[in-house]
Amino acid sequence: MTHFRNQPIQRKLLLIILVTAVSSLALVMAGIFAFEVGTYRNRLKRELSELSDMITVNGAPALAFNDQPIAYEILSTLNSSPAVSMAVLYSRNGRVFATYFRTGKSSVGILKSGPGPDGIRFSGERVELVRAVEQKGRRLGTLYLQGDMAGVKDRLRGYAAVILIVVLGIIGGAFLLRTLLRRLISDRLLTLSKAAERIGRGDLGARVFMESGDEIGQLADTFNRMTAKLEHDLAERKRSEEERERLLSDLSRSNRELEQFAYVASHDLQEPLRMVASYVQLLETRYKGRLDEKADTYIGFAVDGARRMQKLIQGLLEYSRITRKGAELRTVDVNQIVSQALVNLSAAVKESRATITKDDLPTVLGDELQLVQLFQNLLANAIKYRKPDTPPLVLISSGRKNREWVFSVRDNGIGIESEHFDRIFLIFQRLHTREEYAGTGIGLSLCKRIVERHQGRIWVESKPGEGSTFFFTLPVQLTS
Repeated sequence: MTHFRNQPIQRKLLLIILVTAVSSLALVMAGIFAFEVGTYRNRLKRELSELSDMITVNGAPALAFNDQPIAYEILSTLNSSPAVSMAVLYSRNGRVFATYFRTGKSSVGILKSGPGPDGIRFSGERVELVRAVEQKGRRLGTLYLQGDMAGVKDRLRGYAAVILIVVLGIIGGAFLLRTLLRRLISDRLLTLSKAAERIGRGDLGARVFMESGDEIGQLADTFNRMTAKLEHDLAERKRSEEERERLLSDLSRSNRELEQFAYVASHDLQEPLRMVASYVQLLETRYKGRLDEKADTYIGFAVDGARRMQKLIQGLLEYSRITRKGAELRTVDVNQIVSQALVNLSAAVKESRATITKDDLPTVLGDELQLVQLFQNLLANAIKYRKPDTPPLVLISSGRKNREWVFSVRDNGIGIESEHFDRIFLIFQRLHTREEYAGTGIGLSLCKRIVERHQGRIWVESKPGEGSTFFFTLPVQLTS
């Protein structure tokens, strides 16, 4: 079947036509042969029955008077019936009384075996009739008639010769039709195929020109419209990709410039801000209580603002250093990373009476200091955004999924509205006032930047009042 599917269309059509025509002729021939044989048998049977009626009536007196010449003369009348090949008239005691043989027919076998039981039977290509010869109810002998199918054979051979000529004509016509089909179908489909191959090689200017309005001509028109649209779409796509690359290049350049600006600005602002903060704190130390109450308040505002500005600039500097000043990635044990983060947070853990537990964590490829900062920020948030009068409970766990490790930090804090899930990872974005919860709004954006530098993802799942779970992934093997 596979071999047939791989053949050209013209050969398939030729084979289908030939098989269909020859099969139909074979069925017709079989039907004709069966009809002719059946009809001939019935006619021969009827003819033998009619002849036996005549012979038994006329042969009964010859048997009764033992007159063999008359019996031979009666049987010789069968010479006018070509369907009868042999006739034998037996006496009552079973001896041959008279015979008739058509020229070339042997009689030895039947004469030795006897007539057999009465009736009509078919034996191979012969029809045999055995009938009693009676007179006034008394059996005088037996008549045996034999006919053959020679007549029908001649007719069947004639039919076969005609069908053979028809088959040869069909074969010749099929080959002529093959040539016509090749010109009308195969060659045109081959032209379409070659055009499609040219398009597959990147030649989008390939077109097929056919003037006919049949199905293949319509297919060619559709093909041309398709290739024209494809050429237009690819050109538009190329222009879009070039524009996208240009925008990405501009965006990348802008990001680098912004990073450079943030780094330079935060770095250069530290020294003058440190001087301002030092002098403001000095004013607070020396003159607090020596001026009026309003002056003390104003100095307090200045000291608090200077401290918050220092924290903000320090956070911005750390944010810009993630990619600029990151250390080379190496194999680190996350258990040790978490332990170092807890040491850094020991005062906050003790003050809040937090309980922090962890599973056995894996070894990953990463920047040790940045990963400590990542866990420290997540744990600090879990401690800071706790419910009033409820000690924080924090669980750190991990699991492998395909080619990445998935870490989670789960707490029992105040939770987050789902509409803020993306916003909290943006720099300087805060959901609470400074009076409610202190902070700069840089911590989670810093976490996101660290995770992305390690080719991972970070997200949160939370419900207000039910705590939050921060997830992030680190690949099992980093790609270059």
